[in-house]
Amino acid sequence: MMNWIKKYPFVLSASLRGGSLVANYPFDAHPEGRSLPNPTPDDDVFRYLAMSYANSHPSMHYGKPLCPGPSVREEFPKGITNGAAWRGSEGGMKDYVYQNTNCLEIGIHMGCCKFPYAQELEHHWKEHKDPLFFFVFQVKHIQPLARYFSHGPSLHPVVSRGAN
Repeated sequence: MMNWIKKYPFVLSASLRGGSLVANYPFDAHPEGRSLPNPTPDDDVFRYLAMSYANSHPSMHYGKPLCPGPSVREEFPKGITNGAAWRGSEGGMKDYVYQNTNCLEIGIHMGCCKFPYAQELEHHWKEHKDPLFFFVFQVKHIQPLARYFSHGPSLHPVVSRGAN
């Protein structure tokens, strides 16, 4: 996977998963292994990307997923969080692609259920379709930065769908 990511560089990426309702951004790990914010040098860009996704979602921007169980009281101001401040984890994909390929990746937690039933998928699609498209269109704001830091614009952009 690491070789593939380096061979086909991306500018913007999102990992989709369940377990809560929030858009999170790097860094996911804190140098002291603690649950404290660990912003990247591009924190303002990551916050913008996460916020634009959360604001496009019907309820994520409220910041209260109301997931059952021990995380029922979780709150995320404006529906976003720094990964290290929330659930710090070492060796995550968002941190790797940012540090090694300059790709800006955020994590989209699409709902409380980690493994939704098939009959719930249409509901998730309806809630996340517009935010996902809006997120993809953010590349027009990010692309000039990518050109600045690379050897020029890509003549063959790659659009990929994959599972995380």
